[in-house]
Amino acid sequence: MTNARGTNAENIAQQTLGYMLVYERKLYSILLEQQKHRWNRDHHFSELTGKTAVLFGTGQIGSHIARLAKAFGMHVVGINRHGEALENFDEVTTFEAGISLLKDADYVITSLPLTPPATKDYFNADLFAKMGPQTFFINVGRGASVVTVDLDSALRNGQLAGAAVDVTNPEPLPADNPLWDAPNIIITPHDAGFSDQINQRVWQLIIKNVKAYVQGETLNNLVDYQQGY
Repeated sequence: MTNARGTNAENIAQQTLGYMLVYERKLYSILLEQQKHRWNRDHHFSELTGKTAVLFGTGQIGSHIARLAKAFGMHVVGINRHGEALENFDEVTTFEAGISLLKDADYVITSLPLTPPATKDYFNADLFAKMGPQTFFINVGRGASVVTVDLDSALRNGQLAGAAVDVTNPEPLPADNPLWDAPNIIITPHDAGFSDQINQRVWQLIIKNVKAYVQGETLNNLVDYQQGY
């Protein structure tokens, strides 16, 4: 069995950088001002240059995010199981060792798969407490890896500077869920994986795998049943 892993990595990475630019350049606030026909430059503008991003997950999505973040002059740290050096990352460390880095992170980004029990509810009150008040949290992985009420609480009590989530738990997020109204949050309806180029990438992968299968060669993106993806 194979999957389409990586075919949406580029667009998810671009949307992730979009969240970060909206936050740093205050684009959401400016669009609201535009709707009111107001010329207001009274915003605290910042940029990504020199900021630190800690990425949970260094697979194809994480690697694409890291590459784009490096292009903006960021310091990029990857967190995975083995901690081995990887292209596009300034450093890579393990889950255990990486926890100490969270307090200084400007961005904590997760693209982790859901592999219970390891990543189920992984981002909870305890982990948010280890981040700094300057940290902006981004989830483009799986909604169930985050305890929703804990994220809401961390935003409201100032433990986090903000958040952007493309996935939620539950999903779709009910209209009366308080997370909608949490301060400094961007919620998108699990659409980071959509792109006008996805079908082309998927079919290229299918054709490549059919040819490899017929010729008795190793297939791309074989599913690891033990890991769950």
